[in-house]
Order: sequence, then structure tokens, then C-alpha cells
Amino acid sequence: MSANSNGNKTVQTTAICGTLANMMVGVKNGTLDLDKASRITKLAGQINESFYAEVKVAKIRAGSW
Repeated sequence: MSANSNGNKTVQTTAICGTLANMMVGVKNGTLDLDKASRITKLAGQINESFYAEVKVAKIRAGSW
């Protein structure tokens, strides 16, 4: 995480994508069990929904939605 100009914590989406890609390789190679991969995937989906909601709110506030 890093801080933006407002001092708020931000998440680097490239780091999340890289982690998910590594997880898929781990499942393929048999080094990550399917149950853990499934839980991580569900969490990633929740993060994605949160990002989408935040972008939607920002666009509405900016009047560009």
C-alpha cells in the first residue's frame, strides 16, 4: 500500500493482479490447494466490486457518469 496526495492509503492494483496470477500458477503446479485458492478468488471479487463502486461514486461526484 502507498499513500495518495490526500494521505489516504491506496492499493496497487498491479500487485493484486500479480498475486492472483501467481496463485493460478500455484494451483496449476499443485503448490496451492484449491480451497485456499477459492477463498482468495472470492476475496479478490469483493475487492473488485469495491473498486467498481468507488469509481462509480467518483464519476457521479465529478458529473461524468
